[in-house]
Amino acid sequence: DRPSGMARQVSTEFSAERRYHSLQLMRKEVSVSLAEVVGGAGAATKAAARRKKPKESLSGWDRYATVSFPAEESKDFTHRSEHIKSSGDDRCASAWTDITTWLLPALIGFLTASSGVLIEKASDRLNGVLFGYCPPELLEPPHECRADGGWVSWSRSSSQDIFSFDARGWGAYIVAAATLAGTSATLVRCFAPTARGSGIPEVKTILGGFVMAEVLELKTLVVKVIGLAFSVSSGMALGKEGPLVHVACCWANFVSKLSPRYMENEGKRRELISTAAAAGVAVAFGAPVGGGAF
Repeated sequence: DRPSGMARQVSTEFSAERRYHSLQLMRKEVSVSLAEVVGGAGAATKAAARRKKPKESLSGWDRYATVSFPAEESKDFTHRSEHIKSSGDDRCASAWTDITTWLLPALIGFLTASSGVLIEKASDRLNGVLFGYCPPELLEPPHECRADGGWVSWSRSSSQDIFSFDARGWGAYIVAAATLAGTSATLVRCFAPTARGSGIPEVKTILGGFVMAEVLELKTLVVKVIGLAFSVSSGMALGKEGPLVHVACCWANFVSKLSPRYMENEGKRRELISTAAAAGVAVAFGAPVGGGAF
């Protein structure tokens, strides 16, 4: 009888221990479940807050208007009809209207080509400052230097070894390049932030029907031309091909103000901008056919 009593005591203690461990396991499971519920609620709250808060990158699009091309086409037809009727001579008025559709693109092409030549000449002269100068004309390019003493290089070493180090030459190059690039960045930052980058994404957006007047303003054009000359001459890995498209489209926006037909009609103005994009590519690569295809 005594061993059986001990067995019952051990069995009772074992059952109590099992119940204790079961309760502890249940507590852990409940704690984990509550944590998941609370965490899920917090995540849901954060997600709801994110949904309510508009994305900062999209908030700027509210200020841009869009163009209805069919409405602008109808507006142009009405404007042209009224202009012909009010002029008295239908043939002369109609002929002048047709001529302007050729004169304005031609003017845009001329202005774009002039800007390209100006940028090329300026960058050629400024780029020489990275390596030396031509006394007394400091900005004279090396191949055009006709001074008695010849071209004066910043480097004191005459060795052509690319691994040779000359502190004066390297220092002058770094200072000159940083000055040119910093000047370009400062002009864009302070006077025309819309002149940054190539400008092609903005031009494509405008051609797609958005009105972004500040992208094609006159100050953007001026800063773009000057900044592009400084940037290209600084020696950075960039070109003037894409920015020239933006420059041409700025000229198109400026030229459109010479004609009420294009100034008051966003659809017709985009026709000039598209021709300007072709002119920009033609000037940049010397390829008129390629510009038209672009």
